[in-house]
Amino acid sequence: AERAGARALIGVVAIEDDRAGVDENARGGAGQAAIMVEAGSVDLVILSQALHHAADPAAALAGAAKLLKPHGQLLLLDLLAHKFDKARELYGDRWLGFAESDLHRWLEAAGFRKIEISVVAREEQPPHFQTILASGEKG
Repeated sequence: AERAGARALIGVVAIEDDRAGVDENARGGAGQAAIMVEAGSVDLVILSQALHHAADPAAALAGAAKLLKPHGQLLLLDLLAHKFDKARELYGDRWLGFAESDLHRWLEAAGFRKIEISVVAREEQPPHFQTILASGEKG
């Protein structure tokens, strides 16, 4: 029996960029998802440790916004700006994390409101990466 107020899960779309067999032109975080998912059809977009691989992070966030229904939610987990340059070679990172101010500006430009950004984890071992959680609602 369904609880009062609970909605049935209609569908889940998961997109993973495993770096194998992905056309470089299609890569870019939410930009790739836009090819597979109808615009304005999603309640929630989660970008987990993906934005620092995007060619254009601001465009990837704008692409995520296009996927969302009005008042849809974005959750973003990524790295706070750091100086561990070897991440480019070791992990294929295009960006060495992000300043909270840049993320806030890009999210606003993409049409998000009720934006919240905070550091949610800090590694104890070098290179001491810090993970940030950002959220916003499509306006």
